[in-house]
Amino acid sequence: VLVGNELFTSAAAEFDFESRPVEAIAVRASDAAGAAINKELAIEIENVNEPPTISVELPSAILPAAPPGVPVPYPNISLSDPDAGANEITLTLEVLHGALTLDDSGALAERVEGNGSSKVTATAVIDDIARVLAAGGLRYSADPGYEGLDSLTASIDDNGHSGAGETLSASASDHFAVPPEQMRTWLEEMFTAEELGDPTISGIISDGEGDGLSTVLEYKLAKDPTDPTDAGADIVLEEVVEEGTAFAQISFAQRTDASDPYTTLTVEIANATSGWRSGPAATRIVSRVPLGDGLERITVRAIPPRSAEARQFFRFRVDYLGFAEAFEDPIR
Repeated sequence: VLVGNELFTSAAAEFDFESRPVEAIAVRASDAAGAAINKELAIEIENVNEPPTISVELPSAILPAAPPGVPVPYPNISLSDPDAGANEITLTLEVLHGALTLDDSGALAERVEGNGSSKVTATAVIDDIARVLAAGGLRYSADPGYEGLDSLTASIDDNGHSGAGETLSASASDHFAVPPEQMRTWLEEMFTAEELGDPTISGIISDGEGDGLSTVLEYKLAKDPTDPTDAGADIVLEEVVEEGTAFAQISFAQRTDASDPYTTLTVEIANATSGWRSGPAATRIVSRVPLGDGLERITVRAIPPRSAEARQFFRFRVDYLGFAEAFEDPIR
């Protein structure tokens, strides 16, 4: 639409300097007598700086190791910038309770600062940084003796590249667990070094052998996370009668809270119409029998009688260092 001496396009029209820096527009002018002239105009698109993007997805747990640390498994740190091209961007990586090392032996030689500290920066072409990350070039080591949650924050700054406008940036973060010594020892006993490097097999929320139990639940129940046949072993579901009333109950072996203060297991119940629930109105602990070696056999009974809920279900819910939602495992 021509308004005065200005030409306006519709809102649906898209102009992108990177893909087409010059657009051709056909213009037709005519008068009342029917005379007309057609002309094609070449319009140069202004290069406007566009924002970079970044995302971070980490495994649920990273085993601590002495510096320079262990490679961050499948370092799903995706970064992009539509108009940086061959210009250098700056990537900043920071953790709270450990040290990071970014491989600076190849494409990032003399491009990395802060290696061996909690904050590392790399200023280089974005494709070079992405290749180093994809090759496992980011390593993490927890602070000596640290056990608990840590987080990795990644920020990208485009340094003004390229086009009109201000410098643009983006950031993302994800958290992960640094397992306590007791669980680390168990993981190292259960899995090979190769399996420990694959979070789909040994990750604490993974079910590597496909038996329906996550690794952390196998740990809490003192089971073998490489054995697909032991999921239901030693878990007893039964109906008991007390003063003429029938109740459903479940008993199982677990690590005691005293021997493993980082992991808490809760028994939840549900029926055909209600959602999962726990607490004094849902269940009660009938007994705890010490088994030695930090284990106990615990029996939990449903509060609603069988007459009130014809169909009842039990499941375990594990809270490990704050990762509660991911560890819900129904008892099959």
